[in-house]
Amino acid sequence: MLSSLAAVFAILLSVYNMLTSRSRREYDDLIKTTRSLHERVSEVEGSMRHAPAPSEFAEMRVSMAELKGQVAVVAERVKPIQAIAERLQESMLERK
Repeated sequence: MLSSLAAVFAILLSVYNMLTSRSRREYDDLIKTTRSLHERVSEVEGSMRHAPAPSEFAEMRVSMAELKGQVAVVAERVKPIQAIAERLQESMLERK
């Protein structure tokens, strides 16, 4: 009677150890995954802190449109200077 009780207890203890060791491994894996995800989220949050806000994007879009217009004006004003430079270069080449 005592030996059969000891055998049942040993079997139950073995089953308990198998279940708890598996649970411990799963728990450790879950902790590792959670830490990894936390690090990744922290990196993304850090990157987002430096990103412009939507209102800043709108301001940049307006500023770039203004800059594009100013560059076009400068390009038109440079054309006569470019023509003078080309004529001077042709004149200098003809003198040689």
